[in-house]
Amino acid sequence: DRAALNAIRLMASTSITTGEHVQGYLWKLETDEWGASSADEAYVVTAGLNFYANLPERLINPTAEATAVTPSGTLQVNRPVSELFDGLTTFDVLGGGGASTTTNVLIQWPAARAISRARAFLGIDPLNGNRGRADLYGSQDNVNFTLIGSTGNIGPFTGFLDINLTDTTTSYNFHTVQIVSTTDGVRIRELELYEDAGGGDMTLASPSLPAAAQPADPPDLVTAYFLYRDASGGAQLGTDLTVRGSRDGVTFIPGAPEVLAAYDGDWSFVKASFDLTGQPAGVDPTIEIATVGGREQRIAAPTLFWG
Repeated sequence: DRAALNAIRLMASTSITTGEHVQGYLWKLETDEWGASSADEAYVVTAGLNFYANLPERLINPTAEATAVTPSGTLQVNRPVSELFDGLTTFDVLGGGGASTTTNVLIQWPAARAISRARAFLGIDPLNGNRGRADLYGSQDNVNFTLIGSTGNIGPFTGFLDINLTDTTTSYNFHTVQIVSTTDGVRIRELELYEDAGGGDMTLASPSLPAAAQPADPPDLVTAYFLYRDASGGAQLGTDLTVRGSRDGVTFIPGAPEVLAAYDGDWSFVKASFDLTGQPAGVDPTIEIATVGGREQRIAAPTLFWG
């Protein structure tokens, strides 16, 4: 157990490359090496540990993912449009002044996509009883637009408002966010667009190991180690997260995951062992980690050891 924990610590601190390590096998932290074998998983790259999760939604970054993002209309305030998606709410980015004015942000996608949730950080000046709103439209041809959500008109306000969507399933080639000043200047500081990331229950299955990393004889004991974080706040190991092991990659038996130690504050170091002596012969030790009940859970640095 100590050797496995030290190996994970080494991998986390040095980005060790894929390979055999202490009679076991480590997968890289910096690449999605389990995705091809798994289902309903999202590989999330972060400033800290990269991880796998059954995320219910994903924040879209139009600056990186859209073909074009174009502002138009009344642009009394006109900062770089990329600032709408930088996570900061320090400055008004786009917006106009005067009654019955509109500011538009047209987003063109390389492929049609549906928006599952949206919200906008608006600044509505308290002077003169100003009112305004943010509307979201979808279009297939950049000519005919369908209203799919709105914050509704609101009085003086500064902060995030949900754009209440009436359609979260139709995929559009274009989306437009329209900032409407019904009485006077309304500005937008940040725009968040989300899409369904699968959610539900995730099944992480380890890919086949290279022959050079496998023992000469079929292993009788396989142990999985990984870092675990319950993002739902109510998941239970063994119930909401299960682990199974196999010697031939076909026949699996359940294991009993247990927490060995806390890791870096938010994570736990988890172990699950499997006695495979009764299984069919095989030299392809495999583990499967699955979430149950739709609770969001996160897995980082999965490793496999045998004895």
